[in-house]
Amino acid sequence: MTKSKTILIKGGTVVREKDVAAKDILVNGERIQAVGDLINVTADMTIDAEGLLVFPGAIDPHIHFNESNKCHSGVHDYYTGSRAAAFGGTTTVIDFSDQIHGAPLLNVIKVKEEQARNKSLIDWNVHPIISQVTQEVLDEIPGLIDAGAPAFKCFMTYRSMSGKSALNMFSGVEGRFITDDEFISLSSRLEECGGMLMVHAEDSNIIDKNAVEKIKCGMTKPIDHALCRPPESETNAMKRIFRVAEKTGGRIFIVHLSSGDGVNVLRDAKEKGLNVCAETTPHYLIFTDEVLRREDGYKWLGSPPIRDKENQDRR
Repeated sequence: MTKSKTILIKGGTVVREKDVAAKDILVNGERIQAVGDLINVTADMTIDAEGLLVFPGAIDPHIHFNESNKCHSGVHDYYTGSRAAAFGGTTTVIDFSDQIHGAPLLNVIKVKEEQARNKSLIDWNVHPIISQVTQEVLDEIPGLIDAGAPAFKCFMTYRSMSGKSALNMFSGVEGRFITDDEFISLSSRLEECGGMLMVHAEDSNIIDKNAVEKIKCGMTKPIDHALCRPPESETNAMKRIFRVAEKTGGRIFIVHLSSGDGVNVLRDAKEKGLNVCAETTPHYLIFTDEVLRREDGYKWLGSPPIRDKENQDRR
């Protein structure tokens, strides 16, 4: 058996959950073996961390590698993306993998295994994306959870828009829309199995109506994309999915919360005792919708869109 390589990190300020203090760290293979004043300890490699902060490796639970759909392709694969993550101190990422209709749900993991093989420099995992709810899919959920993928993502927007390709410029993707009744089935099943439902919360009815009207008027600039998806499209969707949580008792995780009112809706749901939480993302905290009014505003397109300064301050 090959002996594990040891690394001694000396002289740094170690940041942990309960304290921040000058300590040494001994790493053996992929595990931390000791933390403290390790004066007489030797190792295969010693790193001088004097004057530096030493953090645990970060986990990024929301990344998209090898992203590809009808409207765009991502720039990162598992090598370039994981390399960038490692340089930023992130040692684990969780990617998203789309359900392949007509194929076993377990294929969402196999697809990412193929993409990551011999490329990823860090640990990775998968959030399955479910876009078609059938009894077969519900029956397969325990197998995915046992395989280490307990959080399933679904969308309240991006309905199929056959014959209306122009409308999709305000969507980015299509065919992912899940009805409220389907959410109840999914949430109930996940609650039974110990899983969690991740939700892209935007109200498709509001968005689709706005998009049709703007396209008819020739309003197709990046800022118009944002105006099609006002804050109430997010809050309306959040209220609906939290009613699902009330019925099922399931865990709900709102991805990329963007609006100030959304924070209030989340707080109210938590005060009612619902098992719900949310994330936001850096671009909502750094930029405002002014960037969408620029000639190169397309660089900041996303859904939900970047909001105005008032929403940013309230988040």
